[in-house]
Amino acid sequence: MKRFFFGFWLIAIAITSVGQSAKALIDLGDKALAKGLIDDAIAKYQAAEKLTPEDPKLLFHIGVAFLSSNRKHLSLDYLQRAFALKKDLSIDIEYYLGHACQERYMFVEAIEHLQSFKKNHKHFRAIADERIEQCTLAAEMVKKPVANSVKPLEFPINSKYNDYAPLLDSGETTLVFTSARDSTQRDIHNHNQLFESVLFSEKIGGKWEEPKQLGEEINHHAHDAATYLSPDGSTLILYYGDKRDLFQSRISEGYKTQHMNGVWSKAEPLPSPINSVSWESSGCFSPDGQFFFFSSDRSEGYGELDIYMVKLDADGKWGRPINLGPEVNTPANEDAPFMHGDGTLYFGSEGHKGLGNYDIYRTRFKGNKWMKPENLGYPVNTPEYDNYFQLSHDKRRGYFTSVRKEGVGNTDIFVVEFPEEVKIDPIKIAMKIRADSIAKADSLVLVAKSTKTPTDISAKNIAKADSLISANFVDKSIKTNFSVATELRGKVIDEENGKPLHAQIVLVDNKTNKMLTRASTNPKNGVFIIIIPHGGNYGVSSSCEGYLFNSMHFDVPAFAESQTIETAILMQKAQVGSKSTLRNIFFDIGKSELKPSSIGELGRVYDLLIHSSNLRVHINGHTDSNGDNAGNKVLSLKRAQAVVDYLIKKGIAVARLKAVGYGEERPLATNDDEEEGREINRRTEIEVVK
Repeated sequence: MKRFFFGFWLIAIAITSVGQSAKALIDLGDKALAKGLIDDAIAKYQAAEKLTPEDPKLLFHIGVAFLSSNRKHLSLDYLQRAFALKKDLSIDIEYYLGHACQERYMFVEAIEHLQSFKKNHKHFRAIADERIEQCTLAAEMVKKPVANSVKPLEFPINSKYNDYAPLLDSGETTLVFTSARDSTQRDIHNHNQLFESVLFSEKIGGKWEEPKQLGEEINHHAHDAATYLSPDGSTLILYYGDKRDLFQSRISEGYKTQHMNGVWSKAEPLPSPINSVSWESSGCFSPDGQFFFFSSDRSEGYGELDIYMVKLDADGKWGRPINLGPEVNTPANEDAPFMHGDGTLYFGSEGHKGLGNYDIYRTRFKGNKWMKPENLGYPVNTPEYDNYFQLSHDKRRGYFTSVRKEGVGNTDIFVVEFPEEVKIDPIKIAMKIRADSIAKADSLVLVAKSTKTPTDISAKNIAKADSLISANFVDKSIKTNFSVATELRGKVIDEENGKPLHAQIVLVDNKTNKMLTRASTNPKNGVFIIIIPHGGNYGVSSSCEGYLFNSMHFDVPAFAESQTIETAILMQKAQVGSKSTLRNIFFDIGKSELKPSSIGELGRVYDLLIHSSNLRVHINGHTDSNGDNAGNKVLSLKRAQAVVDYLIKKGIAVARLKAVGYGEERPLATNDDEEEGREINRRTEIEVVK
């Protein structure tokens, strides 16, 4: 992660017309400045100023020191006083005045001083022109603010020390960030600087709790920082300053979203070719987890830190790093990549045209190339340091690091509120499962969330929702692989009493039978969040000790904009008479051979029976009304028997299983047409009988 080195100017100033005590203070200030202890130097200089308040060289010295600090806005007064006393005090004074005016948003005055400096010092023309360009751009951006407000996060998040790199879960109730507030840990090899640690806070009752350290598995008593937090709060990417590399840690099973003080795994270094002999400062995953973006200063880049990406191959290994190219990377630093769910990549840069120092930019991959980065504008960006940006799922709030007079320390964490009209999500889909609405079958239904989520849903809604998805989710003009198809968020509760359950959620690609994600619900409220890649057929199953597992499946077409699916999953206790539909068991029409895409679901049934050795179950087969009743009964029995045979082959005792074929006798919905219910009636169930 990018370390904060705020450069300073070593200015040799001979102070002759001051008393001995002021001279001693200035000498102490010079020594502190040489060590990079700018605040200490300023304190000594200001003490000397009380003794010699009209010394132009001392005032100039203080003003330049402030420009090297995180309190640049205080420099102008000192430089103006020095300039009024002696205009030819230094050949550089008008450059510093231009810089100081820029920090105070006095862009016209800044340009005037810089033009005067450039006229008298032509060999510094390029430096002056760069700052003039920044002031010109800033003056235009300030006239058209892009946000309603920017404010520092409330107490106790920010401190008088460096607090930066905010990382939030999808619900914006867990905050992980990096801070140097622990004054007991110092780097004796680097000017005795405070070591940075990874902290977290949870929002309870609308307020952030006192931050805590994440523990010894994360923090190593050196420069430790976090660069990425997965939407469900279960995975961290870390930067360790002593290694100059990126590491990964996952929260242990049993602790999930909004429960950050769980047990974290030992942080393991990311493999080559991500980590290298060069400096890897920060990184993040794409929403679907198939790409990793990171900053590195490797020699083949375009400048200092560049942003690279790697893709996960079919064997689960990272491919060759690809530099994002000269549209994104410059001869200066590009750092802190963050990819939103809609496929937009945000990053910090000090090389693109901006308002000064680091600015925050965004770009998208379109037409097989990265688009020219766009400056996020004012008031997100300022003439000071702005970096480490993260956008909320609904695009209404941005969290980032900045140095501003409104802050309480050096670098602080700020939140920006964007106008509602920038919210891009065109559709929200609510998924609702209600066990008693369709003959106690927990049928999955999708309904457009244009009104309140209904409490009673018929099977007819399924066809309507499928039509809605097909009509609105597909954008055939989009070719990027970076945008996420779906964020699935929901709540798992007991069907009888509504009590939140601590359940396991598994996402399986039904085509490859590969498990893509395993997550757990928050034990406090039953909430979970998982990301589903674009384009494919997926199965989602939930399991909880003492309950029958619940499953669902759906096709997710390829599209560009991020979408949200909300679901409530009702779980039945594993007791005599309870049953659950196995929605990821598939057969061809009129056939009884299990399709390969059924393997993932069969694995869930096997796990249930292995972990609940006292259960005896029936596997029930059902058909629609097409064909004759006798033939349907035979077909349904053969299908149920195919499931039983698979489980017996895996090692489940024959005495615990029985296949039953009901044919068309127990429909859940009308058989009038396919869309209205025949597809629902063709199903396989598991039923507890003992």
